[in-house]
Formats: sequence, structure tokens, C-alpha cells
Amino acid sequence: MRLRDALSGLTENADILLAKRDSTARTFLAAWNSANFEPLRHNSNITVDSLDSASHSFADAVAKNWLTDKILDALRKA
Repeated sequence: MRLRDALSGLTENADILLAKRDSTARTFLAAWNSANFEPLRHNSNITVDSLDSASHSFADAVAKNWLTDKILDALRKA
């Protein structure tokens, strides 16, 4: 549960961006939705957002634009 413990220690905002159909993202979401991550799901500093894509690296144009917009939004809020 290293990831859970690391996320528990965050004091700043964290945006977790996922390609919903990517196998790594699906594995993360399975863990995220488990009882082990229950307290973190209620932490308003952590947001999880996903794009309906299988591209792990956000390689296609739609995914690139989505990721760029999310990063720019986060930078504006920083």
C-alpha cells in the first residue's frame, strides 16, 4: 500500500489523470475504489479525472488536448 501511504502524506492538491481504458489506469481505479483507499476518496485535495481512452501516454490528438488542458488548469490554480 505504498501508493496509499504516499497519497496520505500529501498536503497540496493532487490531480490524478487517467486514460480510462488503459490497463494501468484500470488497475489503479480498482485499488482506488477498494476499502484500502476509502479515506483518500474523501480527501478534497485529491481529484481523479479520466478520459475515455486506451492511450497510456495520451498519444492521440484528443487525448493530448485533454491532457494539455488539465495540466494548464492545474498550473493556473497553483
